[in-house]
Amino acid sequence: YTIKVTNQGFADIHTVKIVAKYEARITPVSTPQGKISGQEVDFPVVATLGPKQVITYNVVVKGAKTGDSRNKIILTCEELTSPVEETESTTVY
Repeated sequence: YTIKVTNQGFADIHTVKIVAKYEARITPVSTPQGKISGQEVDFPVVATLGPKQVITYNVVVKGAKTGDSRNKIILTCEELTSPVEETESTTVY
């Protein structure tokens, strides 16, 4: 997976934290930027993400069970009162 985070606004955002959560059908194997703990990948906090700036993360996964898997990316930062969640569907054959 390639995870791209873009600050779509016109002001800096601070203490940006990304967590990827994978269901049982997908197993995270490696990532050059984060830390894998079971079915979660935690990425380092980005102190400031400027307007239109992009962060890119990569995660190598393997299929563990056949079927449909709903995997979540969760973003938190100081400026938001609730997390931003994005769900990606993947079919494992």
